[in-house]
Amino acid sequence: MKVVLIRHATPNVEGNNCSALQAEERLNQYNSTEDILLDEVNAFLRDKEYENILNINNIFSSPLVRAIKTASYLFPNKNIVILESLREFDLKIFKLPFIKLSLANWFIISRILWFLGVNKTDHSPAMEKSRITNLFNEILSQDSIIVSHGFALREIRKHLKNNQYSCSYSYKSGCFQVEIFNKNE
Repeated sequence: MKVVLIRHATPNVEGNNCSALQAEERLNQYNSTEDILLDEVNAFLRDKEYENILNINNIFSSPLVRAIKTASYLFPNKNIVILESLREFDLKIFKLPFIKLSLANWFIISRILWFLGVNKTDHSPAMEKSRITNLFNEILSQDSIIVSHGFALREIRKHLKNNQYSCSYSYKSGCFQVEIFNKNE
């Protein structure tokens, strides 16, 4: 059995130094923009591994725009099933006054504080991990392609490795990443 994990292309959102309030606005843009860097995907489209996965018909995507656009770009003539459970883990920018950081650093600090229980959101890390675990039986019963986000894919990757899957292919450009896992016989 084969499982293909695909992380979305990079959203084209300003990432320079900003305040917490500006970072919050940019996070909203990051989550809703249709402007993603599809050029990151183009080299993969010429790779023989892309040709090898085109015969997989079970394609699942996160409901967030960046994942849907990436999936639609890769598989324009396929039925893509949108699953709410594949959305990215909850993130809220932690309010640090008088500090300016890059958007990436706001994400990192806010995520670390979330994992430590300091940056409270609607969903705890345990709740988010449980959401991902609950979908394994639904989507991992046959060859599948999953287009999602970093933290969600990390949990799926961990599950695959714990269940005798090994990575036979990896490609990365910007945020866009493709990993192909095969079940060890």
